[in-house]
Amino acid sequence: MRSQYATLDDALQAVGDYRQERPFRCHVHDDHQASASVNVAKGVWVCYACHAGGKANGALITVNLDDFQKEIYELLEPKDEPMSESMMELYTSVSCEYWASRFTEDTIKKFKLGYDPVTHCPIYPIYDSSQEFLGVVRRQDGHPKYHYPSGMRKTEHLYGYRPERLRNVVLVEGAPDTWACSEADIKAFGIYGSKLSERQAELVAKCSPTVVHLWFDNDAAGINACELAEELLLGRYGLQTMRFPWKYHPLAKDVDELPREALQRIANKVFV
Repeated sequence: MRSQYATLDDALQAVGDYRQERPFRCHVHDDHQASASVNVAKGVWVCYACHAGGKANGALITVNLDDFQKEIYELLEPKDEPMSESMMELYTSVSCEYWASRFTEDTIKKFKLGYDPVTHCPIYPIYDSSQEFLGVVRRQDGHPKYHYPSGMRKTEHLYGYRPERLRNVVLVEGAPDTWACSEADIKAFGIYGSKLSERQAELVAKCSPTVVHLWFDNDAAGINACELAEELLLGRYGLQTMRFPWKYHPLAKDVDELPREALQRIANKVFV
């Protein structure tokens, strides 16, 4: 998808735009993918493709000058400030081997799985139940594996959730598990961890399900998560629950590891 800004000057003329980060097609190289971004508030721009950068007055400062490039990257680092959804255009224009090795091209496009060339992290966007953009999650090495947007309260949301009536609600631990389910034509919500919160249980109840399927990980934490969720969903909302039949796949750790055909077969057996 092309940016609405053809050049840096075009981007700078849109000062009234609410977006702080604005992608545009780099004027230094033959750019057709909107590989550059200007940060109007900070007064700098950078191209993620050719590594050119400069001050946001239209003047080219340098190309491939490591110290200046590092300074720009640090200024654009989105660690503790809100990020505009417009940046997803840049993140999804770059191929990401990590996602491509795990999911289909259709899934990558559907869920906007991308790559942040500044932090060198695979990323994906998250939204609330009203489809308001909350920011991006970064998959990083070490612990924790996932870095969530600053200020986001994970216990207040379910990944992939929309308030709609569903006979079967499938709950999984993380977003990758929901993508695996999607590839098997199964709609699932992620609880962002291994414990269902009271707010998340309330969101589930709004779907008026006949059965809530607990497809948590095949480990001690997953078993404990099932027990807590069963207590909460049945005790407070009277909802029937059913655990994932791991006895058929005892060596797998989570649903993301299972063949999609296996998930489909299980869904055909247990869905009412």
